[in-house]
Amino acid sequence: MTGTTTVAGLTVHDLGGPADAPTLVLFHANGDSGRCWPDAASRWSPAYRLFAVDMRGHGSSPRFRADQLDAPGDVFVDDTIGVLDALRRAGLDRLVMALNPDQVPIARPRSAPSNVALTMARLPGTRNAAPIP
Repeated sequence: MTGTTTVAGLTVHDLGGPADAPTLVLFHANGDSGRCWPDAASRWSPAYRLFAVDMRGHGSSPRFRADQLDAPGDVFVDDTIGVLDALRRAGLDRLVMALNPDQVPIARPRSAPSNVALTMARLPGTRNAAPIP
């Protein structure tokens, strides 16, 4: 994958990194897009293969359908797991998921696929965030 593609119905940006490195999948905060990670990409791309997702209703990904508006958090969780599963099926088996700290409550109701490590990104201006190792 290079540039921008669709994975599990969402737009995913390929931000580079070594093809044989662990894959770091970046999920942005509400109101942003997958294009919000240039500083993180320059910092982490030497050690990780980077992908940044435009979450539903953001960037170039599809908007919510009317029937999804009652439980958007559930939709975000389903979309997140769908992207991670699709990347794993594409052969990217060492996955790390990075969330903006305000997304952690959304990620906790259901578990990610068992081979995905959950971490939080340290972003400028954020508090209580753990750095990505």
